[in-house]
Amino acid sequence: EFEVENMIYLVSIKSGPNWGNSSSTKRQEENFKNAVAVLKQGNPKMNVNPVLGICYGKSATGFVRGYMKVTGQSFWHLISGDESLYTRII
Repeated sequence: EFEVENMIYLVSIKSGPNWGNSSSTKRQEENFKNAVAVLKQGNPKMNVNPVLGICYGKSATGFVRGYMKVTGQSFWHLISGDESLYTRII
């Protein structure tokens, strides 16, 4: 979990793009929904963005079933603010 410009990001990190089966994906969606609900109990206007971060890969960033999916270099840039972190890690 981290905050940037009044947006709270809840991040679940997975190693690669094929991280789980359909039941794993469904459970992840439920976990995100529950976490957002708990955070918003105290402040319903809070900006919360659940993120599924994939450590490597090249799929496009986008919203999927209520959460943002960010892959590879885009993911590392999101969590660090450093566009070249992914390249340095590789």
